[in-house]
Amino acid sequence: MITRATIRVAMRYAYLIMLLACAASAQTADGVTVSVTRTVNVPPDEVDFSAIVTATLDTTEQQVIQALHDVGIANPVVVGTGVSANTYSYPPPVESQVSFQISFTTAPGAMKDVSKKLDALRANLPAGLTTFQYIAVLGASQSAVDAVHKNALAALLADARGKAELLAAAAGVKLGAIQGVTESFYNTGGAPATAYLVTGTGASFGSSSGSFGGAQYTFYAGVKFAAL
Repeated sequence: MITRATIRVAMRYAYLIMLLACAASAQTADGVTVSVTRTVNVPPDEVDFSAIVTATLDTTEQQVIQALHDVGIANPVVVGTGVSANTYSYPPPVESQVSFQISFTTAPGAMKDVSKKLDALRANLPAGLTTFQYIAVLGASQSAVDAVHKNALAALLADARGKAELLAAAAGVKLGAIQGVTESFYNTGGAPATAYLVTGTGASFGSSSGSFGGAQYTFYAGVKFAAL
């Protein structure tokens, strides 16, 4: 004799099976969607130089640029200026001074040579300039990131198809063409690299990590395939 409790349990299982069947049918009709990710190191291919120059108030931007040209720096650009009584020197000067923020890039192989030229400028500042400090950091250019991004997209699509084929086989369907793709990526940190750092008391050359390095990017993609 089948009890009412047994019937209720059987009905619950039947209802659950029906729900799962409907869900599976909807997933198959809607296709197979997978998400994939890859993390790639982008080798550094340029050196970013940043310098801070303080000078007397009557010093012009052209004079600062000329001082850099005179020691062999070809492409310096002033990216910011400001006036302040605070400088890197001690004791601070009586009068306020103007600060120039300088930026330029070089090839990695030229980093040491350019740094020596800047050291020579620091050691013999022309009239009007009072302090000069800089930092040089290896990094990846936008063109290098774009090249890695292009290769990563092809790899992501291949990874997505392999993953989707496994899911389709498990579901008993055939995988069709790509129906849609969403993609994103972001910089996840720096790979170890060499940086040349200069402070008010001297220079040092050595290895560093974190922000002083090549770029590490993580690429994401969501890919939807047709199910046949």
